[in-house]
Amino acid sequence: MPGRLEPGTGEINYRGIARALKDMGYRGPVGMEAFASGDSEAALEAFRNAFTI
Repeated sequence: MPGRLEPGTGEINYRGIARALKDMGYRGPVGMEAFASGDSEAALEAFRNAFTI
């Protein structure tokens, strides 16, 4: 599953996406399909960190 795991494990630059959305003025929800590479709580925290700009 290349690029479909939490930030830091795949090829998607989640932080860059979050920053681009913010720069465009987007303030709505973000939905995605992704999987934890290990601990699900750690994966959730990685997504929170990537999308907190």
